[in-house]
Amino acid sequence: MTSSRNSRQAVLIGAFITVFLAELGDKTQLATLMLAAQSNHPWQVFLGAGAALMTSSLLGVL
Repeated sequence: MTSSRNSRQAVLIGAFITVFLAELGDKTQLATLMLAAQSNHPWQVFLGAGAALMTSSLLGVL
């Protein structure tokens, strides 16, 4: 039982690290970071970027 649990945790951690590293620093994140740094309204940039991500994900699912 412990071996099975450790195996599942290893797969989960491996998948998380792979996706995290693959997505770290893509052009969209860097552009959003720069826009937030130059703007006086970083929360609006955050909300707009989040809304855009949800919209593009929704379109991808449909």
